[in-house]
Amino acid sequence: MTELPIHRGKIVLTETHLQVERDARLKESHALKHISDVTIEETHSFRHRVFGLLAGLSLLITSLIVILPQHRQGDVVFHGRGTEVMLFMAFMGIVFLIAVLRSRVIWWLRFRYAGVSRFVPLPEVEYDTLEHFRSILQKAIDQCPLPK
Repeated sequence: MTELPIHRGKIVLTETHLQVERDARLKESHALKHISDVTIEETHSFRHRVFGLLAGLSLLITSLIVILPQHRQGDVVFHGRGTEVMLFMAFMGIVFLIAVLRSRVIWWLRFRYAGVSRFVPLPEVEYDTLEHFRSILQKAIDQCPLPK
């Protein structure tokens, strides 16, 4: 059994499974016989930055376009909870933008599990340690019998 300590948890490689534990709880368990194409990559922690930027801007701009002209004229924007919805949209837009702008570059363990790409974020893990773990994982996968 091999372990890789990660932020708030660890990745455990057993004879048959790759397990991800966070906060002392098992979050993911993958059978080695279904894992292939193990790589490591360095990219932003907010995986889809363009989508996050577009979503944040669209929420923020839409809410401001609706709210601001109405308040300058002293009119009620909406009856009921419409104003609250627009303020919530503006808040969520700001949250998306902050998350995109503050995302940092981290290492990710990437592999295919039963034909589907999986990503495990690995903040605060050194490259050499991660590369060593990846090589051990690849050897364990190569020694595992093929799925039926």
